[in-house]
Amino acid sequence: MIKLLLILLLSIVSSASDIQIEKKIYETFFAALSKKVKPSVYIDVHIPSLELDTDKFSLVSSCQKADIVIVTKKTIDAGCEKKIIFGTRYRHLKKVYVLGAFFWQKGRPNIVFKRQQLDSKKIKLPHALQEFIE
Repeated sequence: MIKLLLILLLSIVSSASDIQIEKKIYETFFAALSKKVKPSVYIDVHIPSLELDTDKFSLVSSCQKADIVIVTKKTIDAGCEKKIIFGTRYRHLKKVYVLGAFFWQKGRPNIVFKRQQLDSKKIKLPHALQEFIE
């Protein structure tokens, strides 16, 4: 029983650190994608790491009010396609309007930015994120 409790406790602690890491990654590229000090972010589905307290961005209730839109579904509102749109799956990169994606694969975070979208939106990424451009 004690072993089971210890395993459960360790899994909770390790997942909490994954959520914190994910939040830091999001904060890093939100700062790079927006010129605002605290950009507004819209998420179409609950993402635990983005719902943690932060002073780096604020969540809004609609994509029309957002500077950055995080997409987890296949489609978004047509009125939001001109926003900075970031996916949470590799397959989102197939959409023309998606600027990049952040997803986990084999237990590791992956970030991909599309050069064409960065250029069309006149976004210049900092040196630390240049390696993620395709």
